[in-house]
Amino acid sequence: MPTSQHLAANAYFAGGTPALSIVSTLHAPGELGQVVTFNGVRYRCVKLAAVTIAVGETLVWSDRTNWIVTNVSANVSPCAGIAINAATSGTYTWVALRGKVDVKYLDSPAVAPDTVGKAAVMSGTNGRADCVTSATMVEIIGRTLAAQDGTSKLASTQVNIFDGES
Repeated sequence: MPTSQHLAANAYFAGGTPALSIVSTLHAPGELGQVVTFNGVRYRCVKLAAVTIAVGETLVWSDRTNWIVTNVSANVSPCAGIAINAATSGTYTWVALRGKVDVKYLDSPAVAPDTVGKAAVMSGTNGRADCVTSATMVEIIGRTLAAQDGTSKLASTQVNIFDGES
């Protein structure tokens, strides 16, 4: 993995915002792996492996050296970011690293996400986080800010993902 953080003062968002920027070709060299803060949320530009992702899914590294992520979480750690849009195989997109974002939780998490700030952790289920009251042996990816929506399984979460660089 590159040793620099690629923190960019300015970034180009094809759709105007990170959430609307899903492209098949990057705008400029060096954009992949770039980290930016936009409206109080820190994002990283990544490439999607051969999967389709949905908003709020937890993503893991498929190939850290080339900034490729997947929602197939056979290896639940480390978390590469949270999907902020629905994207398809091989596209470039932005993932959330820090800030308030919606995270997709298990249909039946260990404990229900709520406003108390319970620990959000990676689960063994593709693209889903779990919510626990104690997390001594797992990577905490954030703290819950709101209850989980019964249909979408999304809950507002203050994420703080450490991936070795950000």
